[in-house]
Amino acid sequence: ERIIKPLAFALFPEEGSHLQSHHSFTIRYKGGEDTHLDVHTDDSDVTFNVNIGGNYSGCPLVFCGLSGEPDHRQFKLAHQHRPGAAVLHRGQHRHGAEDIEDGERTNLVIWSYSRSYRATTAYKR
Repeated sequence: ERIIKPLAFALFPEEGSHLQSHHSFTIRYKGGEDTHLDVHTDDSDVTFNVNIGGNYSGCPLVFCGLSGEPDHRQFKLAHQHRPGAAVLHRGQHRHGAEDIEDGERTNLVIWSYSRSYRATTAYKR
């Protein structure tokens, strides 16, 4: 509440202005098990993703365009997620995690929702 809401409002005023609910989970990447995550969108309006630990190499977080936009399949950025660092992005921002080369990484992901944003024409398009 004290961290995600003000940041979401400042960065994404349309999606993040009235966040009412959250869904949290962890995801682990480890060689020989879950090594990557294909590019996808989230079922959220705003996603908070924090690396909560691990000793690893590889596995950058990659971003493409926003779902529904002409460039939604074009690569935009690779972010090397470091322990203790967080990324805040729109749920409709296509993203994924490349293969982990060595070790293990765990992330805490919090999906936040806004019923008022989901009632707008901007969300429905």
